[in-house]
Amino acid sequence: MNAPIDAATIDGVLAVNVLYFIDDLDALFTKISGWLKTGSRAVFGLRSAKSLEGMPFTRFGFHIRSLEKITEALQTNGFADVQSAYFEEGTASLGDLEFLVDSLIIKAVAK
Repeated sequence: MNAPIDAATIDGVLAVNVLYFIDDLDALFTKISGWLKTGSRAVFGLRSAKSLEGMPFTRFGFHIRSLEKITEALQTNGFADVQSAYFEEGTASLGDLEFLVDSLIIKAVAK
């Protein structure tokens, strides 16, 4: 997380399927909020905890977090007006295993 980005110079951040692989959300959100101009948005796309818990490969290196945990981390680390939208996409199968597929979009505004 040592990208050479000056403070308050970014208009927005979009990250899809990234939060699962971040060990320290507080550090990430603090860094991103520092890069963003006040009032800029960060948008994160991911699968819900319920969906991820049903996928067999998520046992290997995934951090599965609830919407509440992610929202709390955003609000604690430089973001306000956190909103989310949930989209159920049905089910998928992998061999004999069937699991829920969904999308969770989280939007937050830099303070």
